[in-house]
Parts: sequence; structure tokens; C-alpha cells
Amino acid sequence: MTFSYEKLFASRPVSRAYPVFLLRRVARIYPLYIVVLLVTVAQDLRHASNNHVQLHGYGIEFVKNLVFLQGMGFSERIVGSSWSVGAEFVAYFLFPLLLAATLGVFRA
Repeated sequence: MTFSYEKLFASRPVSRAYPVFLLRRVARIYPLYIVVLLVTVAQDLRHASNNHVQLHGYGIEFVKNLVFLQGMGFSERIVGSSWSVGAEFVAYFLFPLLLAATLGVFRA
């Protein structure tokens, strides 16, 4: 990621580069994640309906999954491998600090 975003962060202050970086990452990952999440939810609801199973707390878990809390251990995963997406977003929030630490320069 450093190679991909090095020019962005080198050409402007972190305070201006970081929002661009975060928006690009969200635009790349979030749409597909939402589609997969909604398809999985539809399958879960259909299965629960067909088998007369009540899904207690499923709505809360859905909201937590929407904001990637499943990747930090605060929620059950609706999509099996989605923990990695949540963990990835934690890394995105830490990325500017890690970038500054590795480059040895922090430009405000």
C-alpha cells in the first residue's frame, strides 16, 4: 500500500492526503462488501423463514457488520470471511500514522 499511495502522501500534507486515501479505499471495498452482505442476509432470512427459526438480535448484528465491528471481535460475522475487511479498515485508520513512522516524517 505504501507504494500505491506514496505519491499521494508525498505530494500533500497528511491532513489532505488521508481523506483522499480513505475515500478511495472505501469506494473500492465497501460496494462489493454490501452486496455480499445483503445476499447473505437474504439467504439467512429465507432459511430462517423456511425452517421457522427466529433470528434474535440479527438486526443488531447486521448493523454491526455494516460498520465492520465483526472484524474487531464486537459482533458475529454474517459473512464468514468478513473479519478480514473489518481488520483491514482498522489498518486504514492507522495507515497515516504508520506511514509517517516509516518515512520518518509527519507533515500536518
